[in-house]
Amino acid sequence: MTENYVNTIMVFPTSQDATQYLNAMNKTAYSLASTEYPPGGGPYQKATGYAPQIYKRYDWNEGNPLNISEYKFHAIQQIDNIVFIMTEKELAEPQ
Repeated sequence: MTENYVNTIMVFPTSQDATQYLNAMNKTAYSLASTEYPPGGGPYQKATGYAPQIYKRYDWNEGNPLNISEYKFHAIQQIDNIVFIMTEKELAEPQ
């Protein structure tokens, strides 16, 4: 499978600054997908030794997921003082 990822990672001085940035973003097309950090710790917990106090993930599926030429997955995620903005597009089916 060939995929294209575009990730923007922003680290803010405080979680409050990250929350203010996230709240100011236009998330009209997005849906709140989760406020619970994934079980098993994940990379943040493995790196810091503790689960984040603030976790929010918003998802937006653009186009038809059954047609890779028109489908994109978008996510905005806040983990404490870090905000991730991601776009993923599958370019080719597995061979």
